[in-house]
Amino acid sequence: MNAPSLEERMDNLEKIVEPLRELPDRVTKVEAQIVQLRTEMRDEFSAIRRDMVTKEDLTRFATKEDLTRFATKDDLTRFATKVDLAEAIAPLATKEELAKAVAPLATKEELAKAVAPLATKDEMRMLHEDLVERLKVIGEAQARPATRSRKTP
Repeated sequence: MNAPSLEERMDNLEKIVEPLRELPDRVTKVEAQIVQLRTEMRDEFSAIRRDMVTKEDLTRFATKEDLTRFATKDDLTRFATKVDLAEAIAPLATKEELAKAVAPLATKEELAKAVAPLATKDEMRMLHEDLVERLKVIGEAQARPATRSRKTP
């Protein structure tokens, strides 16, 4: 076999080295992508950590024993059921029955007309003050000694 000539060897070397010249640019692009990936992953892991429940969070929840202290199934059976409530409400009057019962009662306007001729608060106060004055006059008159005139013979 013939050994390749120097020119052929140089051509082969140039073919091999040519793609290697592009290698630094490609490595820089890959490096940038790796940095971006690391940043995104760090942010996502931080978000997951914030969403995760810690042991401290779990200690604040009630345990099964805590819940049984509040109410058991037996306790709940003592509460009224829908049927119990329906039976309790059944004897009560309905809206229609109440409307019929209230119908014969006087309305607000009818009461106002009936009360109109009665004395007002101010009139009652004036009558009271007048009565107090009259009682005072009568009391003073009774407190004075009665003076009788003497007739001389």
